[in-house]
Amino acid sequence: MCCTDAGGLVNHLCLADKLVRRNFHVSLITCSRFEERVVHVGLPNKVHVEFIDKSTDPLYSKSERDIEIPDFFVAGTTCANSLERKLTVQWRNKVESIGIVDEWYNYRYRFDGSNETLEFLPDWIALPDDYAKAEAVAEGLPEQQCIATGLPSLGELSTRLQNFKNCPPARPSALKEGPNKVVTFVSETFTKDYGSNPGESGRMGNYVGYTEISVREQLIEIMRELGRSVHLVERLHPSDSSTIPNSSQSGSVKYSVVREGDLHALLWHSSIIVGMRSMALLEAALMGRPTYSFQPGLNEEQRCTAVRLGFVPDLRKATELLKTILETWSNKFNMTSTKQKCQDFFNYHRSATRNIVDFIESRV
Repeated sequence: MCCTDAGGLVNHLCLADKLVRRNFHVSLITCSRFEERVVHVGLPNKVHVEFIDKSTDPLYSKSERDIEIPDFFVAGTTCANSLERKLTVQWRNKVESIGIVDEWYNYRYRFDGSNETLEFLPDWIALPDDYAKAEAVAEGLPEQQCIATGLPSLGELSTRLQNFKNCPPARPSALKEGPNKVVTFVSETFTKDYGSNPGESGRMGNYVGYTEISVREQLIEIMRELGRSVHLVERLHPSDSSTIPNSSQSGSVKYSVVREGDLHALLWHSSIIVGMRSMALLEAALMGRPTYSFQPGLNEEQRCTAVRLGFVPDLRKATELLKTILETWSNKFNMTSTKQKCQDFFNYHRSATRNIVDFIESRV
């Protein structure tokens, strides 16, 4: 197993645990910056984990690694140049492989090479659901290789949420000082990924009309306009190495930066969650938290999964978000309309880990 992407790693951790319980010998390669997360999960001792540093590990940049060829290969599907991509190509025609798609967009882009051929396509592609499968096929992925399995990470979230209801998680240390009204901003690396101005681009594509910096600035201003004591917490993306001051105070608004720790515990203790298109928005909404996608100036098609699946509203203007927050704090937020939808969604994804492991077992 190999996954060097923060979003996809949770799926691999779920699968590694289940595979060991089915008596598979499991090796997982991931990035050293995720070591704390892997340790926190508490994988069985039988799972061999190798941590690599993408910036300094000479093996990472080589086309071949000194790794014993497995009986089956499970790959992450990051769009960036990665070890899982290289191993997929290196082991093609030697061992069967499956890629775990962890989102509802950029299906083909995950496997395209520089000449827009499916250079990094594994033998099989596990997709979140039939909706994602239909979109993936429409983008040009081979239908016979696409399997709608569900997402292991969402099945795991369902279990965690039930545990939280029975025994709520401890309040994160970042929230122990400051106002009780906590607005969490789930940040992403749009400046690096898409550029920061019209005409610019990044490793993932062209400028999308906003960045995490422009959204942060607007959020701080919106918090000021609320006219009450507020704690704005920015949860940085795991790959974000920005040098942002950890905290500041502007009038009644306290601003803090959180770089690590249990994301779900932070979401649980937040009054409101705001983000752009992070998968965490879907997770927060499924947890029953007031959650909003804020993408001011968006100049391309909607890619926020939580919006596209109908779990959170799509807000493009600061005035819309300000009004929505005030209405939420006036007890106008109502989960009744989506409660059954969330339950049905969880019910589908609870079997995802088993579905993928069953499939692997049938192929080995």
